Amino acid sequence: MTNRDRAICMVFLLAMLFALLVVTGCPRSSSRVEPPPSSTTLSTITAYVNVSSGCQQPTVDLLKTARDVYDGLLAIEIIDFGDDADGARMWKEADLNCMAVLFDGEQLVAWDQDGEARIVDFSLPPGFNWTLEDLDSAITAFAERRLRRPTPEEQDNVQQLTPEQVPATAQSMTTDDGVEVGQLIIARTLAIEIACPIGDLTPLQRAAAAAKAIAKWTGRPYKPSDLKIEKSPSGLQVVAGDATVIAVTQDDADAAKTNPNTLAARWRDGIRRAITSAGSEPAAPSTD
Repeated sequence: MTNRDRAICMVFLLAMLFALLVVTGCPRSSSRVEPPPSSTTLSTITAYVNVSSGCQQPTVDLLKTARDVYDGLLAIEIIDFGDDADGARMWKEADLNCMAVLFDGEQLVAWDQDGEARIVDFSLPPGFNWTLEDLDSAITAFAERRLRRPTPEEQDNVQQLTPEQVPATAQSMTTDDGVEVGQLIIARTLAIEIACPIGDLTPLQRAAAAAKAIAKWTGRPYKPSDLKIEKSPSGLQVVAGDATVIAVTQDDADAAKTNPNTLAARWRDGIRRAITSAGSEPAAPSTD
């Protein structure tokens, strides 16, 4: 093959390669695709609520009514994370530690109301970051495709409520075996029962000390998620902020026929449920 023939073959091969690229397309760029703008509308509501406890019935009623009112416009799913079954599993998989209402996966949303932007974080029960009226308005805006993600500037103005101080008291009861049990009552709800003394403190006195700690903690801005379990000289303790609410000893666990870790979690959750049990008055979804 002459040099001229080789040149003709090379030109032919290059032409075929160019034609192939035109037909199949060039490789796509690996650069990051920018997300949709903040005005993107949302489509689905997922509410993680402890339905089984009955504490958030007003919220559940509002969501169920909205589901009927906006049937065909909105998809509203209520997941009961207090059922110790599928709901609790889905709640944990969502990486949540308290109640939350998500609009297409977003719990921080915005909408225009009375000529101003309203920015609300629908985490925690009503009374902490939002009210039932906020939920009603957000659902209406959602149905009308006016709900959106807040801009970075708007996120600095997210609504923050100051929860009311929660009443907490202690009372004593005697079992059929003649054992004194101290009861911690929070917002008229029995939170925990204490069957053992610690040192010179009787079960009633331990419950009274816990009630005092609860009153102090809820006397300033707080969240139920502030309740933690920490190690203590006597074993474990449930704390709220920098205050010890109740210590958990091996004797407490033995009396409850469990281990200290399980009892500490049970007492923390009991206090948390009682704290969040006071719900707001229900509001019916708007139909205007």
